Formats: sequence, structure tokens, C-alpha cells
Amino acid sequence: LGQWLRFVPYPVIGGFLAASGLLLITGGMEVVTETNLSLSPSSWEVLFSSVYAPQILVGALFALSIPLVGRWVPSYVALPLAFAAFVIVLDVGLFGVVQDETTRNAWFLPSLGRLSLWWPMSAVLNNEVDWLAIAHSSAEIGAVCGVMAIALLLDVSGLEVARQKTADLDKEFRTNGVANLLAAATGGFAGSLSMNGCLLLDESGATTRWAGAIVGFVCAIILFSGADIGTFVPKTILGGMLAYLGAMILVELAASPAQRSWTDAALALAMMLVIVNFGYFMGVVLGVIGACLMFALSYSRIGVIRRHLTRQVFSSNVERAPEQSRLLREEGERVHVFWLSGFIFFGSSNGLFEYIRKAIDAQHEKPVGYILLDFTSVPGLDSSAMLSLIKLRNYC
Repeated sequence: LGQWLRFVPYPVIGGFLAASGLLLITGGMEVVTETNLSLSPSSWEVLFSSVYAPQILVGALFALSIPLVGRWVPSYVALPLAFAAFVIVLDVGLFGVVQDETTRNAWFLPSLGRLSLWWPMSAVLNNEVDWLAIAHSSAEIGAVCGVMAIALLLDVSGLEVARQKTADLDKEFRTNGVANLLAAATGGFAGSLSMNGCLLLDESGATTRWAGAIVGFVCAIILFSGADIGTFVPKTILGGMLAYLGAMILVELAASPAQRSWTDAALALAMMLVIVNFGYFMGVVLGVIGACLMFALSYSRIGVIRRHLTRQVFSSNVERAPEQSRLLREEGERVHVFWLSGFIFFGSSNGLFEYIRKAIDAQHEKPVGYILLDFTSVPGLDSSAMLSLIKLRNYC
């Protein structure tokens, strides 16, 4: 399955990464404002309010401080160091200086309150699961599996580009499947590889397997202890971190040597706009269709006619009688031979017909009597090519 999904072209991956970077930046703003930003100008007015404008500014300063700090310290220390410094300074300022509780609370996420654990196995044992409803939702469950597979492919491909390494996609599929089965048995939900989390770990220098284990361990401590992290980590830091990751994706994508063709860049830009406005599914579909059309157009320009000669200038290795040889020399101009190569499909079949038709129409003194087509170097052809050959036979 992994090898089949590898056929997704790079412009689609580029558009996916560009949209992810842009959505991370706008997502950071949405974390701060706790609203959904859209194309409507009225939705962006909240960014300039007296409550959220300072938070947006501090988040932008935090995002800019990470590469600046990385100039004096190792890159894997820059992110944790900037994060800790901003959290300490903001907490001291907000809890020690700001007296208005409403103003102070605007810098933090709302409290989640008391959380209670839920175990799926208890629901199964107590017959609280409606298996008939699950059976009726089998189509939706299958759609989720398909979307997860495509999302995993795009995330892995994006990480390959960002980290300049090659991944084993089949292994990633197996690992993700086993992890989802374990998560389902313990109360989790369907998940996939997090490209944003991987980039965050990569930026912080945590590139070993211990990084994932430690992250899971810390998340488990927070879950079972009921600690509310959002009450002492300002949301402007979280939003700034998302914006920093999005900016890094866009910068690396712009500097990628593979994104040099203006057509690929235009397709990636169009795909990014569609994803931002209509979602990932519509954007990926547009990207795949656009990439296929671009490939068909580019391949059709190559042409399938490798060589074209008449029997008058091209002789075979068969020895013939003098009378036959003389007849072939005199009438050989009426016999045209075309050597074809490559796969003949809908994009090149009509060009083949038009080329032969023009060769026939251009010869007036001795009209063309025979057309020979050599398919030795043709690996295959589609139904459109068959129709073009039938049209050529009828024209002759």
C-alpha cells in the first residue's frame, strides 16, 4: 500500500506543506483570540483589539526570538530556552504586576475543570455499546481509515522533505495501525503521525525514540493528575510556537530545490488556497488532478514519432529482383514508414494522427498509397490511441 501511495506527486506535497504552514500561523492567532478566522474582514478585527493585540505582538516576538537565540546557542537549546524565558517573564508580570483578574485571565486558556476518566472496556462489558449503530457507520469508519492513510502519507512525505531523509512508508503504516488499535482499547481516538509535533521535536533537538516516550509519559502524568497546564502557560506562547513552526515550513518549502518550476509553484499555491478555504480533501483532490493534467500535457509534447522516412530513401535487407527494385525506387515515395516509441495515450494520439495527416496532404505529385507504423518500441496504448488509429485508417 505504501508503494502505491508514493505516486502522489511533489507539487501535491508542496501544496499540502504550504497550506499546513499557513494554517499553523493563522491557528496560532486563533489560539490567542479563541475565535475562528475566515476570509471575512470582520473576523480579523479582533486581532487589533486592545485585549488581543498585545498578545499577538508578544507571540510574534517569541516566534522571532527562537531563531535569534539559535545564533548564540545550539539550535536544539534555542526553543526550550526561549519558551522557558518567556513563560517565566510573562507569569511574573501577569501574576505579580497585573491586579485585574479579568485582564490576567485573558492571557490564559479557560480552565477545563475537573476531568473524569472513561474506559471503553467498561462500556463494552456493561452493554453500553450499540453495535448496530457501529455497523451502520461502517462506511464512515472506512472513510476515516482512507483519510488517515492519505494524511499519514502526506505527513511522512512532508517530513522527508523537511528532514531530507527517506522513510519506510509501509513500516509507518504498520506502526500507526498498531498504535490506533491500542489507543482504541484504552479510550483514545483515531490518530496519525503529527508532522507539527515531529518538527517541534526536531527543532528542539529531541530526535531519538526517547523523545516520543517522554512526551507520552508527560502527557500521561498531566492526564491522570488533572493538572491544568493552560492556567500558567500563557496562550500567546502557544500561539507563537504554532506560528514559528508554520513559518519554518514555508521558509524551507520556498528554499527547496525541487520547487523551481513555475507550474509546480502555481499548482502548490492554488492547492494551498483551496485547502485553507475548503479543507484538505478538496485541496488534495485538486492537486492530484492538476498534477495528472500537467504530466499529460508535458508528456504529450515529447511526441511518439521517433523517425519518419519513405521507401525511396529507406531500403530493406531483402534481396529482390531487378524489376521489383526498380519499381520500389520509382514508387517508393508513396510508401511512408513511421517508427513509434513510448506509451501512446490520449495526450499524444491526436498529435500522431495530425502529423501523419499533414504528411499525406503535403504530397501531391505522387499521392501516398501506404502507411507503415512500427510499434516495436511502443509498450502500450490506451483506448484514445485506438480511436485515433481507427480514424487514421478511415482517413487513408
